[in-house]
Amino acid sequence: MEPLRLLLALATFAVSRGAVNSSSLAVSYNEDLAIALSLYSSAAYCAPDQVQAWTLSPTCTSALSAFKVTSTYAVNAVGPFSNNKGFAYIGVDTDRELVIASFKGSNDTADWIEDIEGLEFNFRSCTLASGTASGTVHNGFCSYFVGLADLGLTADFVALAGQYPTFTPVVTGHSLGAAAAVLMAYDVYGLSNGAVKPTLYTYGQPRVGDYTFSQELAEHVTASYRVTHWRDVVPHLPFACPSYSTSRACPYQTETEVFYTEDSSSYTICDGSGEDPECSDQFGIKYSSSDHCSYFESATGGICGACCN
Repeated sequence: MEPLRLLLALATFAVSRGAVNSSSLAVSYNEDLAIALSLYSSAAYCAPDQVQAWTLSPTCTSALSAFKVTSTYAVNAVGPFSNNKGFAYIGVDTDRELVIASFKGSNDTADWIEDIEGLEFNFRSCTLASGTASGTVHNGFCSYFVGLADLGLTADFVALAGQYPTFTPVVTGHSLGAAAAVLMAYDVYGLSNGAVKPTLYTYGQPRVGDYTFSQELAEHVTASYRVTHWRDVVPHLPFACPSYSTSRACPYQTETEVFYTEDSSSYTICDGSGEDPECSDQFGIKYSSSDHCSYFESATGGICGACCN
């Protein structure tokens, strides 16, 4: 992180009028908001120049017409997920009064699932712009996010939130992008010294860190909604330790899961544990990769790039 960029971000926030607003729209789970943010997550799969120009599919252009991109970030990822091009963008939705950061998911879902299955216990300390995260984090997820954060992403988001103090800061993403969104939300809080406490909506999110990290994340966000769809396999990766152990370096999910039925016609707000046996964990080993891209499919066309022309 460039020291000057960080100082400018904090200075921008210091002159704003008080802490960033967290509206009731984002504090309680809101399905309309969840569908809109799934479109923002879908848009992150599009080519960077398409995102910069905001020339999306007609459905997404219409639903997200009040959004203005302020910055985009692209990097060649390194480490275990080097076959994925890292990409994120930030901007402002003036209709919904949101400051948004959205992350691209994996290039090839099947290949990425295979990669993560082979790296289930590769958990270690993760150093972010705001310092070392509590507990341990999957090394691949840490590397993927830090590659983007090193471009100034977190500091820019803090500064943008400071320019719109009455808007709600939201971080979102799908799949690998969901893992990056979790780390971003954690980092934003720390980098702003707690002044920006974002809301987090993710889709098909894997287990990012261990129990300690997951508990600490809850203190860094205004609200966190981890949307899961039926038998989607990715929320179960990396595989948990036996009995969902809370030991260091054992993968553990973040709260709060919002579990959707197969046709997405209804949902359950799960308990706050992150590992509710009555929600997506109920299926044991009967998982599906096809459910990973079909979030809100009937309403949006799916989440794996349906916004792209």
